[in-house]
Amino acid sequence: ITLKLEADTKGFLGAVHELIEDACARVCEAGFKGLVIICDGCDKLALSATDEAGKSQDLQRAMFVDHAADLRDIPCHVIYTVPISISVNLGDIWEQVPEFLPAILVNKLAGIDDQYAEAGRTALKEVVRKRLVQHGADHNELFADADSMDRLITFSGGHISDLILLVRQAVLEAQTDDAEKVSSDHVKLSIRSRAQEY
Repeated sequence: ITLKLEADTKGFLGAVHELIEDACARVCEAGFKGLVIICDGCDKLALSATDEAGKSQDLQRAMFVDHAADLRDIPCHVIYTVPISISVNLGDIWEQVPEFLPAILVNKLAGIDDQYAEAGRTALKEVVRKRLVQHGADHNELFADADSMDRLITFSGGHISDLILLVRQAVLEAQTDDAEKVSSDHVKLSIRSRAQEY
């Protein structure tokens, strides 16, 4: 995909501009002030890709450094999630200071009131509960013991997407064993699988 886009960057960007300008016009006609696009997940962009010639390309640098002007030129407000692994000062390139948004606090930290970590854990449990309710499941009946959910929350570090993936993997492990409930062993396997991905 990268190679195809690089072959006609100008045409691709022209099509993006036309699409967004049309969307902005429709949004304004509907009585709204404007359009904001949130490009979430860009922080998960692969570090590199290899083309047909065997040449490796740093995808993160290509997107957020080499094409910074193109990304800033989109004709509406855009919020990008950017990988923290980029080794250049994006504030200089983007002419804006990036904001670092922390994960939800779930672990007790020195100097910070414990109520914040507890509130974070409660919020993440609610996220999982609501997700499970959408699929006709109850988190109280899903896990064999109450500590399992807490272990997944601790390992997620307060990142909602990681927690959802951990719960999903634990459920898949339980299904593989034909188990009615997710056990501590399924949680361990889920954590181990996620740790290997990192």
